[in-house]
Amino acid sequence: MPWGKAHKWGLVARNVATLVDPLRTVKPEIRPMTVEQTKAFLTNCKRNRLEALFTVALAIGLRQREALGLRWEDVDWEAGVLHVRHSLQRINKKLVLSELKTKSSRRDLPLIDVIAAGLRAHRSRQLEERLAAGKDWQENGFVFTTRIGTPLDARNVVRKYHKALTDAGLDLR
Repeated sequence: MPWGKAHKWGLVARNVATLVDPLRTVKPEIRPMTVEQTKAFLTNCKRNRLEALFTVALAIGLRQREALGLRWEDVDWEAGVLHVRHSLQRINKKLVLSELKTKSSRRDLPLIDVIAAGLRAHRSRQLEERLAAGKDWQENGFVFTTRIGTPLDARNVVRKYHKALTDAGLDLR
């Protein structure tokens, strides 16, 4: 029951939570990669199966959920546009594709050469993985998937990102 109703009905004399000072949290300073660090990171990721994911995210500034929510139908090769419309997030222990919340979040971004080339190479690798997986492949239409076609879990991507940073000799923490 909301505290206001309890107070109105005489069940409590006052809201004691208002007597407590909230804890002050210090947000860690965000230190974006420099151009040199980004180049070193992407060079080190050349044979990483998530190279295209890291390239797309860094080149056009996609949020992690947006990048993981990209589907092949969002890539318009002819118009040279990447449609950002969805995000992939964990809800009640399941990965769920959902619409972006605001109109300004839904946007069309230019499919610049470095991204287009990376996505083409990634698509070829994904088709090879699909053949290798055979009947175990689960087609969901996602651009970035596991080796059997299921959506990538953000927690696993973060682990692989930090490993790639370490492998590139970068410490951004």
